[in-house]
Amino acid sequence: MKRVFFLFILMIGVFFISQAKPPFDGFDLPGMITSDTYNADEGGCGVGCVVKKPLARILFGNTGGCSFSFYYYNAPTILTQDLECAGLSIRFSWDFGDSTPPTTPSSGLFSSHSFPGNGTYLVCVTTIVYNAMGIPCDTLQPPVCVSVVVTNCTPPCDPLDCSKIEIKSVDTTQVTFTFPLEDCADCLDPHYKIGWREKYGTSGWTYSGFLGTTINELTLPDLDPCKEYEIIIELRCNGASGAVTDSCVFDFMTDCRCDPGLDCDKIILRYGDRASFTFSFQPIDCPDCPNPYYNIGWRVSGTTNPWNYGGTSYYVTGDNSYGQGQVFSLAPCTTYDLIIELKCPDSSSTVNPWQTPTVEECIKTAFYATPCGLVAPDRPFTPALPVQTTAYPNPARDEVQILVTSDQDAEGVIQIFNNLGALVKQLNAQTNAPAAVSLQGLEAGVYHYTFIAESGANLRASGKLALVK
Repeated sequence: MKRVFFLFILMIGVFFISQAKPPFDGFDLPGMITSDTYNADEGGCGVGCVVKKPLARILFGNTGGCSFSFYYYNAPTILTQDLECAGLSIRFSWDFGDSTPPTTPSSGLFSSHSFPGNGTYLVCVTTIVYNAMGIPCDTLQPPVCVSVVVTNCTPPCDPLDCSKIEIKSVDTTQVTFTFPLEDCADCLDPHYKIGWREKYGTSGWTYSGFLGTTINELTLPDLDPCKEYEIIIELRCNGASGAVTDSCVFDFMTDCRCDPGLDCDKIILRYGDRASFTFSFQPIDCPDCPNPYYNIGWRVSGTTNPWNYGGTSYYVTGDNSYGQGQVFSLAPCTTYDLIIELKCPDSSSTVNPWQTPTVEECIKTAFYATPCGLVAPDRPFTPALPVQTTAYPNPARDEVQILVTSDQDAEGVIQIFNNLGALVKQLNAQTNAPAAVSLQGLEAGVYHYTFIAESGANLRASGKLALVK
């Protein structure tokens, strides 16, 4: 009876093994790793947690055309030799050696993949150890790999390949572009419908009609200058009335009719200290850009770090109109680069203007070096002389008188900042002599002002004034 029962169990096991075995028709030995144990604590996974790395390899089989199945044979396993290993798990990520990204790690030892065409591909599987919180804590090295030769693969045809779209030319009112027209048995009688719209507008697509299979270059006219557009190409198979089977969307920007005129050579440093600097630049005068925005950024010189944005900028009108900008939160004893990006957003758009494309930019390397705050031995520090400021009337309406009193006569600069820290006024001043400051064009609110004497006179003072309307 025991023998019959044993034979019955054996037959069941053979049946399930035969059913579970996939039709793998080949395997390769490179990438095998020798059998040993691994203390996962070295990777931060817990004391005493051991992963067994057995003799492993990848089995694979062609399931038809470009498709293959893979099996990670004798994969690593967890040996829970200690209670601290509780919750430890292993997952596997497959990399098929083509343009597709590696798979998301999972516990599956089986995987399938369709290759893009004939060739030799290095297929690898990486073992990742996870702790009890489900967080990766180590990766077993090296990965196990196998070389797969694909010889009988005919990938499906693609009559509209978005990666092959090419913009041939752009001017102020039109764009010319090409896209591929490829014969494809899966798409008979293809037709392409072209549409466009302003990228940051609220209107829908404007279509130009259908194109046949003999035209792959198109010019879209009657566009507005200095604006960013989106273009959509819709593919229909089986005639113009068929359903859309594929589409491509890309964007571009038309040229401006006039030169925006952001002259990098006319960027001038006005004032700087250990934490900030102020500069001026030439604003644009271009009807195509009636709503200009200036994006201000900075970074440490000599680096390729991303730009730090957030510097304030504004435009002053008048006979001697100029743009002003200020950068804050600098480190002492550091040299900085400056960037000014000109943007021309559509004033009717609700999209953040900083997201619109940059029309023109200026980059000034080594634009400003903050003082180090250290005094050389042969030039001892001299304490600042007593100095006071008075603003009257305060609150003010149209004009304010600012008086800087000191027992030292010195020339300097008065700067006025709004409550956001943006410089709104700057003028030359003299100690012990009132300076008249026009407040025309400023909004009601609280402002801060600072007097800084020229080099050689260690004078500096600040105050506060209110503006009412």
